[in-house]
Amino acid sequence: MFEVQEVLDLGSGVVLLTYRDSGRPAGGEGRVRQQHTLVGLWVGGKIERLTSYRDSDEAHAAAKRLAQERADG
Repeated sequence: MFEVQEVLDLGSGVVLLTYRDSGRPAGGEGRVRQQHTLVGLWVGGKIERLTSYRDSDEAHAAAKRLAQERADG
């Protein structure tokens, strides 16, 4: 199962997406859950760069820095 947790447009082509992915291993009874945060950079209507983070705080900080760098020029 794929569940979107958060989507933020930070401006200057920078987008942040946090999602949770879960599933059951074949033959297993338990469930495996993972959360990831992606930071995307859009240029000319296309994704130029996409970086995946396991740590949401680290991803938010990186996305804010990237948006600021691009806004500054």
